[in-house]
Amino acid sequence: MKLTLEGVSKDYGGVKAVDNFTLEVESEEFMSILGPSGCGKTTLLRLVAGLETPSEGRILFDGKVVNDIPPRDRNVTLVFQSYALFPHMTVAENIGFPLSIRKVSKEKVAECVRGVTDLLKIGSLLNRKPRELSGGEQQRVALGRAIVRKPDVLLMDITMHRMGGIEATQLIKREMPDIKVVALTVHEDEAHLRRFLEAGASGYVPKKAADVQLLEAIRVVNRGEAYLHPSQASILVESIKRGENLAAAGQDELDILSPRERKVLELIAQGYTNQEAAEKLFLSVKTVETYKARLMEKLNLKSRADLIKYALQKGILTSMASSEQDRSL
Repeated sequence: MKLTLEGVSKDYGGVKAVDNFTLEVESEEFMSILGPSGCGKTTLLRLVAGLETPSEGRILFDGKVVNDIPPRDRNVTLVFQSYALFPHMTVAENIGFPLSIRKVSKEKVAECVRGVTDLLKIGSLLNRKPRELSGGEQQRVALGRAIVRKPDVLLMDITMHRMGGIEATQLIKREMPDIKVVALTVHEDEAHLRRFLEAGASGYVPKKAADVQLLEAIRVVNRGEAYLHPSQASILVESIKRGENLAAAGQDELDILSPRERKVLELIAQGYTNQEAAEKLFLSVKTVETYKARLMEKLNLKSRADLIKYALQKGILTSMASSEQDRSL
């Protein structure tokens, strides 16, 4: 279902919590809204859920204005930041509650609860109470309760502090393998970089990076390519120069690669796009793409990100020229 907000505002006695907000979210699209505390994120979600009424503007579901439709008739679920689990209920009872109050049969409720808990990897917690769960487990239970009745719109007013970025990346890639992940992190050490790449991230950007570099990372990853910030590429190169690569290159395996294929692999691992690699090697972009396809076929890999992981694991990167350290990969 497509969600549209047109010039939505919300005033509380002269305090404007949301000011002329416009947004379109396509059906099955995943959208994140970021901002500092007090900027209106929660108010915006409450407006979409129907818990608040806009002072101005329109909220539309598939082109239909829903400003005056009560929450119970919107088929929208909201995961609260506090999780709001029922303390006297078990995990199974909490997740099944939205179905139970709709008079769904016990057998069907149990079936749906099993499906959701299997998806969220919390099937072993069904008989526990919220007080017996960790913060991350409570978050998953709250998410399970929200998705069990298959809402048209799922709203999540949550933070990720209960789940590490690497764990979140692993979960996203396991359940939605086609989703591309760019890691924006305060960690700049090699260990975190390797762990994120192994978890399935296609891009890695330190928080100190310029805004334009983050935007470039998103564009590159969205094209199906991989992105490494120059500082991270330098860290990996220095690590390999010190002999700290994950595994020594398997000579028999590498012997199947031609010198040109190895050079293309090296450039890909350093973060060069197909266009940039072509310019570096004085080849056409189509020729570079052909070499990349051959590499993936010979090494039994499926994506550009897999090629980067392979190069890192085999330690076949060479040092980049110092003049290239500041380039935006």
